[in-house]
Amino acid sequence: MGSGKTLLIIMLLLTTNLTFEENIKNIAKIIGKAEKVRKAKDQLIKAIMEFKEYWETYGKRDYAVDKAKKARKVFDLEKATLKQLELWLRHPERYDIKQIDYPGQKRKRKKN
Repeated sequence: MGSGKTLLIIMLLLTTNLTFEENIKNIAKIIGKAEKVRKAKDQLIKAIMEFKEYWETYGKRDYAVDKAKKARKVFDLEKATLKQLELWLRHPERYDIKQIDYPGQKRKRKKN
């Protein structure tokens, strides 16, 4: 995020009813919460990647079947929310994550 966007966000978070110190404390809390969410998402993505490796190795047939089907709801691994990632973990048969079990492009047949 550019410094201009960061400054704009900070200005939007400031409250004129509070003192400078109170505003700084509030912004620090918000930044702390955002950092915790980012860390939680990173840990969840790591768990998903480990699950994928396990699934590919020990559930080859199940993984191939799931990967061949396109789910109605498809998430992007990097852009997905924590809630979306958790939904996929609970029901991988209902959802797809593009970098995990999304069918991708079909191979083109060679013409003889």
